Amino acid sequence: MLDMTVEEFTSSFRCANVLRRGPWDLARAKRGAAVLRGRLTLPALVLGRDAWRALRLPGDTEFFEMRDGFVLLPHPSGRNRVWNDRERSGVLLHVVNAVLDR
Repeated sequence: MLDMTVEEFTSSFRCANVLRRGPWDLARAKRGAAVLRGRLTLPALVLGRDAWRALRLPGDTEFFEMRDGFVLLPHPSGRNRVWNDRERSGVLLHVVNAVLDR
């Protein structure tokens, strides 16, 4: 969806998880996010509302919106149907290119 090779992706983004291992637990994720947030370089892309909540970012944020230097993106899991909409991939490319300043 990003129209990037794996090499381009890994050279463009530093990836991190709010939890080192599962299962998902919001309290543990909030503790991990507190540590992680101090290490992040902004702007940052956040994949999914659960990670967004763990980072204690504003709950009224829409997908593809930037708040406080963070952009909320839908999680790329098979359960998330947002990515099934072809128009969303164009929005994603626009947002990512803006964040990467391309």
